Amino acid sequence: MPVFYRVVHTNPPTADDFRSDRELGRPPPGQRWAHTWDGFSVMDSEAGARQLVAQYPRMGSFIAAIMVKEGSDIRTERTHNREGHYTMWGAPETVLAHVESLTAVEESGHDHL
Repeated sequence: MPVFYRVVHTNPPTADDFRSDRELGRPPPGQRWAHTWDGFSVMDSEAGARQLVAQYPRMGSFIAAIMVKEGSDIRTERTHNREGHYTMWGAPETVLAHVESLTAVEESGHDHL
């Protein structure tokens, strides 16, 4: 089962941490990536998520590991031509239920939920 990593603001994370860019009122991306507006960004590694926080500290202080189980209502696609970057689509409550662990950015271990 693939695991993806999302930078979140709260411990524990809430459904708000998994709202789409459209729901959050962010401007739509360019035409090429317009279909990603109804999703949100995730990375395919914890290291990739840490790099995002290093570049954009306001993104959040925690990294949620999301395990996408076969048959779930969560969909992912590699997007935005950035190494390890994916867009994830799914109801925020569904994605929240698939969070397997949470790591504080300054820690190296996991807090299992």
